[in-house]
Amino acid sequence: MDTNWQKYSLSQIVAESNRMADLVTNLLEMAQVEAGTLKLYPGAYHLSSLLEEALAGVSNERYHVTISLPEDMPLLYVDGRRIQIVLRNLLENAQRYGGPDVLIEISATYEHEQTKKRTGLTLHISDNGQGIPPHLAERVFDRFYQVESDHERSSSGVGLGLAICRGFVEAHGGRIWAENRTDGKSGAVFHLWFPPMVLHTQDRQQQYL
Repeated sequence: MDTNWQKYSLSQIVAESNRMADLVTNLLEMAQVEAGTLKLYPGAYHLSSLLEEALAGVSNERYHVTISLPEDMPLLYVDGRRIQIVLRNLLENAQRYGGPDVLIEISATYEHEQTKKRTGLTLHISDNGQGIPPHLAERVFDRFYQVESDHERSSSGVGLGLAICRGFVEAHGGRIWAENRTDGKSGAVFHLWFPPMVLHTQDRQQQYL
């Protein structure tokens, strides 16, 4: 048998094994989320570092990323592994449903308690795809649900990524939602809101678990 074919076959077996292991882990953690028994292991993290780690775990083919974060952002007191999974799933989703030349735009807004707006930190991840039908904006977070797209899609997706995102975010007391872009560009934007209790500021260091 050809050596190159053997290497390719082995790599495919390893990839499929890893995919199945991830699927089992995801199903177990989803069950814990739904039962309210998911245990978090929080620590203080820079959002930029979490984004860098998440980007490192996403294939860098066929997409470009821009990042714009406020300079005065506090640290996040979160379960770093779970939030990295959330970010990676959102990035992979944007990559999957973006346009032919995928552009992913990442930004954040930090709302201080002195403002009249809802306090907290909100991360925005936008793509340049076809957007989301308004009546499906909430359903995309259901387990095993996937929006149809004219663009190439990953055959490994099973529709758990966004459901896991919602579960992990809500376990931190946060919120996640999706809508079409309102800046005149085509595409969808996912908003990830972190509540004040997970913001690790100098004058406020709360442990909520």
